[in-house]
Amino acid sequence: MKELPSKLDFQDWKSNAVTQVVFQGIRERIEVIKELLSNSAGNDSNEDRQLVGMIKAYKTILDTDYEEVSGE
Repeated sequence: MKELPSKLDFQDWKSNAVTQVVFQGIRERIEVIKELLSNSAGNDSNEDRQLVGMIKAYKTILDTDYEEVSGE
């Protein structure tokens, strides 16, 4: 089993410039999806659910904290 990163390692990763660029890209994708929903919500309920699920998944990534990763 792989050793878990320390809390400091996790904080360093979250503040890393590359991580910040990736997270900004994720935030931008969320906004694009919101725009899609605002223009087409109700036309296809299956697509609506998929888009809402995508937003939720992206937000889960952005909101991940050390305790969730480490199990503490």
